Amino acid sequence: MANVWMLTYDAGLSTMRINLKTEGSEHLLLPNYEVSSLKVGILHIGIGAFHRAHQCACFDRLAGLGESGCGVFAVSLQSADVHEALCQQDHRYTLTTLGSDEPIKVIGCIKASAGPEDLDEALEVFRTEELKLVTLTVTEKAYQPGASMVEFLVEGLRRRRQAGLKLVVASCDNLADNGRRLRNLIQESVGAETELQRWIETEVQFPNGMVDSITPRVTKELIEQVARKTGIRDEIPVQREPFTQWVLEHCDLPFDLAQGGVEIVPDVAPYELLKLRVLNASHSLLAYAGVLLGYQTVHEAISDAKLSVVVEKFMIAMVSTMSLPPDLDATDYVSTTLKRFANPGVAHELRQIAEDGTSKLRERVIPALSAGPDSALICLPIVFWIAFVRLKIAAGETLIDPLSSELSDEAATLTELLGVQNAQVLRHHERLELKGIEDFLGEMV
Repeated sequence: MANVWMLTYDAGLSTMRINLKTEGSEHLLLPNYEVSSLKVGILHIGIGAFHRAHQCACFDRLAGLGESGCGVFAVSLQSADVHEALCQQDHRYTLTTLGSDEPIKVIGCIKASAGPEDLDEALEVFRTEELKLVTLTVTEKAYQPGASMVEFLVEGLRRRRQAGLKLVVASCDNLADNGRRLRNLIQESVGAETELQRWIETEVQFPNGMVDSITPRVTKELIEQVARKTGIRDEIPVQREPFTQWVLEHCDLPFDLAQGGVEIVPDVAPYELLKLRVLNASHSLLAYAGVLLGYQTVHEAISDAKLSVVVEKFMIAMVSTMSLPPDLDATDYVSTTLKRFANPGVAHELRQIAEDGTSKLRERVIPALSAGPDSALICLPIVFWIAFVRLKIAAGETLIDPLSSELSDEAATLTELLGVQNAQVLRHHERLELKGIEDFLGEMV
């Protein structure tokens, strides 16, 4: 495995590695269904921590209710690390719910997996009648022509058409209108294959979806904690907050995702917009401002008195940019989000949230600049991002961003790179540079 600290830690571990024979205990809850009875009805692309902590928990609940068609074939197109670890653990792993008294849970719904060098078996799953649903968690930057996800899906749909079978393909990435975007991207990539285009148009559904649950990265401490509490070794445990949400537009599936906790709605747009502009955009604000203040995690950053007030004001300003249906309580959503940020059990690293700033800000913040009356508040994530980028460049650090080679220490160049025409951004940045972040936040409170 690529993570050297995992190998070093494993070498000194006396506990048995998790597998199909692992027994439950007071601190370890096994699946309440027969894993061998599950059929692969779901193929997922992108088997990172979020999918395994979120969608798989939903499928696990469904399996526990007697649904046998929600076994998962998990596909990684970028790295074989998780695939290889899953294979060594009989495709089992543990889920820790942070800030709660729940026992550590073994997830058993993943039946098989594939890495980037061995995709033939995964592509053949598209020919099977049992497959009903394809889901994706590949991040925003993967939605580009020629991306490995697109090429894999197009080839899979070719085989699906040859088998004469319908399919539902559901994006679970933080993109507004993600289902429509994915459909358009696939149709564009199919190109001159007219018959395949027609078949996709009539036989493949791409429902819009929205998912939410804060899922910090796996750490050595989590692996050690699982080993201490359960007596078993898991190299790829996952952890998340208690709050989860998956909202999906109506689609034709033989199993009821609502029983697994999914909200099935006629229109996802208000839900995803509220999440993007309140939770995700506030995460970006916290990440860049928090790093400038010297904090490491969201919990630490939101505990800063001045920053927490600015974040709440920012959320309220963002709500003003949206027209929401009566059944969506934005005030309650803001309050719940602030409480989630303040959960001391969730060590969500700011540096993780700070990655891929150009793509995240274009989705989360920039569209709101012209939609609300208070752009002075709404532009703050961009202002702090500029200062963050300049800080990292001055320190000689590498920035993780799809446009990393184009990033500059010039504020005007950075705003042009984002396509931002708002003059308040540069004015705020100048004031931030002049005053320092503590005094700047004090003026915004």
